[in-house]
Amino acid sequence: MNLFTKLIIGIFILPISAFANTLIKSESDPCNSDISFKCHVNINKSNEPIDLSKTSIYARNNTLYFKGNITDSTILQTMNVINNYRKPINTMVVTSLGGDTVPAMRLGYWIYDNQINLIVDKVCLSSCANYFFTAAKSVFIKKGAIVFWHGGSTQKSLQPVNGSLKELEVRRHKIELEFRFFRHIHVKQDITVYGQLNDSFLLYNTAGCIRASDNGDLQGWTYTIDDLKKFGVNNVISDNEQPPVSHKGITMSCVIPVNS
Repeated sequence: MNLFTKLIIGIFILPISAFANTLIKSESDPCNSDISFKCHVNINKSNEPIDLSKTSIYARNNTLYFKGNITDSTILQTMNVINNYRKPINTMVVTSLGGDTVPAMRLGYWIYDNQINLIVDKVCLSSCANYFFTAAKSVFIKKGAIVFWHGGSTQKSLQPVNGSLKELEVRRHKIELEFRFFRHIHVKQDITVYGQLNDSFLLYNTAGCIRASDNGDLQGWTYTIDDLKKFGVNNVISDNEQPPVSHKGITMSCVIPVNS
C-alpha cells in the first residue's frame, strides 16, 4: 500500500491526523464525530495555544463569537445566547475544528436565514466549513486563518460495510438532512466531497496535494475564492493572497481546482 493510499484510508475514512500535543488541547472529539471523523489539529498562527476544550460562546456588539467544537451542547448554548441577546446579530466570528454534523446544520440554517456575515478568526474546518462557511451571507477570512474540507455525509467511505438496517437508515437520514440543507442555502452539496470524487483523482494529481501527502501531512483540501463561486459560495473576501494551507511549515491541506 503506497503512502497516498494510506492517506486516503487514514484521513478521509478515519481521522484527520494529529499534530502531536503542541497547540490544541482538546478532551473531546471535535471533527465530524457524527460521521466517524476525529480531529486534533494544531493550527494556531501565534505561539499561544488554542484551547478548544474551553468553549467560548457569547454575543457582543451585534456579533456572535463561537470558539470550540460543534456538538449538541455547544449549539444549544449558542442558540440560548442568541435568544437571550436583546439586539439583532449580524456577524459571527468563528474558530472551530468542526464537530457533529446535525447540530452544525442547525446553526447553519440560522446563519443563512438571518443573513449572517461570517469572520473566520483562526480556523474553520470540517463541519464548520461544510455548514457555517457555506451558509453565510458573506465571509471574511483573516490573515493566516485556515479553512478546509475533508468530507461529508455522502462520501463513499461512510457507506456501512455489512451494516445493519439501523445503520443504513441512519446514513440515509443524514444524507437526506444534508441534501435538504444545501438545497435550502442554494449551494452545491459536492463542495463537501469534491476532493474525494472519482476515487480522489484531484488529491492524487494536484501538485500541492502530492507534496503534502509525501510529507505525511495532508488532512484536507480547500478552494480559491473564484472556485468557491462555482459551488454557489459567493461574497468571500480573504486577507490572504492565496488560501492558507500551512501552519509553521507544515502543509496540512492543498488547493484543488474546480471544473466549471
